[in-house]
Amino acid sequence: MGKEDNKVFLFIVLVIVVLLLANAIFSFISEIGSYTGRATSQTATVSITINESVTNATTTNATLGASHPGGKPARDVDLTFITIPSMFLVTINYGELRTETLRIKNTGDLTLLFTLRTNNDNILIDKDAFVLSPGEESVIKVSIKGIKLGIFTGVITIKTDLSEKKIPVVVEVETPGADFGAELIVPKQFKSIKPGSEIFSTLKLTKLAGGFAEITYVIMNAGNDIIYQEEEDIEVENELSVDRTMKIPSFITPGTYAFGAVVHYKGETRTKAQLITLKESPRIIKPTLEQPEQLTPKKSTILIVVILLMVIIQYIFRRKRIKPSS
Repeated sequence: MGKEDNKVFLFIVLVIVVLLLANAIFSFISEIGSYTGRATSQTATVSITINESVTNATTTNATLGASHPGGKPARDVDLTFITIPSMFLVTINYGELRTETLRIKNTGDLTLLFTLRTNNDNILIDKDAFVLSPGEESVIKVSIKGIKLGIFTGVITIKTDLSEKKIPVVVEVETPGADFGAELIVPKQFKSIKPGSEIFSTLKLTKLAGGFAEITYVIMNAGNDIIYQEEEDIEVENELSVDRTMKIPSFITPGTYAFGAVVHYKGETRTKAQLITLKESPRIIKPTLEQPEQLTPKKSTILIVVILLMVIIQYIFRRKRIKPSS
């Protein structure tokens, strides 16, 4: 092999070394990128993730909305104390003062200072602060005043240094000794729905004597605010079963609310209410489509070496076929 051949061969070897060195540097940079969270390859799967948060209206921490329209219920994330009951749904006569009992038990391992407060002047408690050792419990008297016909709401907030729980209070205030009867039925599947969807209920009225009944459907939060309402006047006879489908406005914030019906008939009032949960809409993440497979650093190195070897072999064979002129 002459000098020119040696130069060409050395040039090819130098090119191979440079390419291999460049590929090694590229591989090192790619590995650093993978440690910093940057993707160096793409998966070949298609996945759809649905994240749906549903709040149970019967949990201890259902907050019945908030003091403003909407508001998510807090989640029960601690085991430091329990309450019995977890909520109050009370029917009382207009002008009546009803006393209920709330039990609080320290189920944790630490002695805790409890503070209580209410957000409605018609809901009174006889203790606003006390200390409980582990295993101890306290009984609180909750007094509820029926000073206005209809439905009103509130919340009892219980706080310690470690946690906070809210007890919803829903009060149905009716005319004493009303002659007609009322029952509100909300099927289970409609007690937890999304804002913007429809709620179905059945209102049964009995012991009627003809005429017209005025019905008001309301959705209320813990601040005793009516978030939404619909009214209708309906002709009645002896008894009546009213099926009602009502669209929940999409602007209402997910959370726990009181849904109820207030019926006025011949100067008398009956009220019925239940808790419902407005849950968040499912959050759907768009699927990641399959992408063409990318060459890894190892695969690209092997490919470069194979190509260069083929070039070298072809070059050597060509040089052998060409004889120098005499």
